[in-house]
Amino acid sequence: MSRRPPGNSLSPVPPNRRRDKPQLSCDSCRQRKVKCDRQRPCRVCQARGLSSSCTYPPPDDLPARPKPAAGSNASFKSRLQRLESMLLSLSDRSPSDSCTDSASAAPLIVPQLRPGASTAASPPAAPQLPEPGSLRINPSETVYVSSAHWSAILENVSELRDCFRLQEQDETPAQPALASNDLGNVGRPSFMGPMLFSSFIPAATKAELVAAMPDRSVVDRLIFLYFTANTPSSSIIHVPSFLRQYEAFWVDPYSVDMAWLALLYGIMALASYVTSGPPNGPGRDHIHGQEYEPKYLKQLTQSIVLAGVSRGGPYCIETLCHYLFVEHVSRPDAIAGNWLLAGMIIRLALRMGYHREPSQFSKVSPFQAEMRRRLWIVVYAVDALLSIQMGVPRMVKEGQWDTRLPRNLLDSDFDEDNDELPQGRPLTEVTPATFIIFRFQLTKAIASISDLTLTTTIDKESHSSALAVKELDKLLRDTYDSIPSCMKYTSLTASLLVSARSILDQLTLTMIFQKGLILLHRWYAATNGALAAPCDSRYVAPEIATSVHTCVGAAMKMLGYQDLLHTEMQPNGTFSGMQWSLTSSMWNEFLVATSVLCTYLYNTATKIGSVEETNVFIESDGQLRGVRQALTRAHEIWQSMSELSWDARRAARMIDVLMAKLDGGGGPYNDASAFMMNPGMMESTDAMGAQVLDDSFCQYMERYDGIHDGTFW
Repeated sequence: MSRRPPGNSLSPVPPNRRRDKPQLSCDSCRQRKVKCDRQRPCRVCQARGLSSSCTYPPPDDLPARPKPAAGSNASFKSRLQRLESMLLSLSDRSPSDSCTDSASAAPLIVPQLRPGASTAASPPAAPQLPEPGSLRINPSETVYVSSAHWSAILENVSELRDCFRLQEQDETPAQPALASNDLGNVGRPSFMGPMLFSSFIPAATKAELVAAMPDRSVVDRLIFLYFTANTPSSSIIHVPSFLRQYEAFWVDPYSVDMAWLALLYGIMALASYVTSGPPNGPGRDHIHGQEYEPKYLKQLTQSIVLAGVSRGGPYCIETLCHYLFVEHVSRPDAIAGNWLLAGMIIRLALRMGYHREPSQFSKVSPFQAEMRRRLWIVVYAVDALLSIQMGVPRMVKEGQWDTRLPRNLLDSDFDEDNDELPQGRPLTEVTPATFIIFRFQLTKAIASISDLTLTTTIDKESHSSALAVKELDKLLRDTYDSIPSCMKYTSLTASLLVSARSILDQLTLTMIFQKGLILLHRWYAATNGALAAPCDSRYVAPEIATSVHTCVGAAMKMLGYQDLLHTEMQPNGTFSGMQWSLTSSMWNEFLVATSVLCTYLYNTATKIGSVEETNVFIESDGQLRGVRQALTRAHEIWQSMSELSWDARRAARMIDVLMAKLDGGGGPYNDASAFMMNPGMMESTDAMGAQVLDDSFCQYMERYDGIHDGTFW
């Protein structure tokens, strides 16, 4: 996609639209036209052995700033004057200050010429250092996320970053005192993490837990609903074996293993949530500091504690996985506690040897070996996907495990008495293992992509990263192409005879594929300083332009899936009654897509010029027009969820701020930094907060170092 902005053809342009800028690069880098990190000496000169000749012009040599145009309004004049004064004051900073600010700001915009500027060809910019991610430190917590996390993507856009920080201060949840020790109540304030990690759970004996079991008719119905709903954990339960143990339990409830009783409560808790959910809609209400406690969660937690699952043993991993799934599906936003819980499960699985091929050990029966394989690929996927969602490295590394894929078998194909497993069914035939096999294969490819994006070093050979991206892109596409068409989503029209659960499985696999494309190509485009339109081949390498196009296209498809799911989850929709399947992991993919498109559209807008030129250019470009429409629809969806989800509220406000900039919104300049530093002002009216958010674009344009050397434009 290569287009020239139409601004010059729509309005008269002054003879020279460029303005002299202070030279912040060293003389050597400026002469060679390469990016300078402004250190003394800079890294480029150090690498060339020219440290002694790395010199900078004195502040007195800075060119004078042009005056604002006579036709500008008063507000624009005052803002421009403030910008000029800050630029001049920043040019006198010490070398250490320049280094610090340069390291903290890694713009994503491709260094292109603005309309009317010189069209002389420039050499391609050297790859930037790997993005450091985002580190948030406040009195209550310290949180790091990688550059691939949706909030870190927004951190690279200064205006959205500080809008995000304002909201974080405004949305710090209240911590009311615990009003009751009765954890069976719907409202459970003060502790927002997994119940297993809280100190509010009273100890229980096995007799008490057996006595708490409801009538068999109730449990029978929950078991039926659990398996017919195809919950995410049902694939790790062998149905015939479980039903025999279930019958034995009702004959003598006190004879069963404590871990199996915990597993039964886990199945009941998950089935109860899947079929009924919270009383006021999907998820727990994080906005108002209240949590909906899924039914039987208390008994499940008490059973896990009493079973001593940390020692390992039969049903321990299965039980903990069910507990994790209950905590995960019942929360609209990701929480660190669930990721920590997943880490505990993974370490226990490693201690129990699930990462080694079980056929190598004579004491493991064929039946046990097959169930261990199923469980391992589920644990592997949990590790990779939750780690990416939280923006941190995964625990399981390639080359440290050798467990083979499970066979594509129905539960009726094998049992505990088998001396040998039957041959697997064709992968075109759906079994309880089919979905988790394909999800594992895609997740394995995405895990390799995540490893690349989290690297803290970059090869001196600039083509090496391009080669790695090309290889991983091929790996991801080949993996997806190997999935049979019956497991890929195309459209609802083509799925008239397919069950809703099967369509969701298809959508999940397709979304994982799109997730991988976004993860890989956003990283490559951002590393090379290009995530904006238009991608003119004269200034951007073809492979970088391809990555931008691929990333934006995948993000657009993601928001299309968000619209589809949100619409079809409504009453009488295709997925009505299946809201439980929209976990925070799935919403996270939509958050990433929203962040990518916000960044893309914002970077494009800042390079074009005036509000009028920007909107004309967006409307003349089919892809940009589609991006704006997709974000408008996404805003409606995020807004509808904002009463239950912090992340949804943030996403809606981010789009608000972006659209305000595109529409030329915002009143007189307000000092947003004072608003941020004064907690008392947080109690002001919503209108005041909205005013600060509108003006945050201007404020951070003034503070952003990229303005100095032209990279921001």
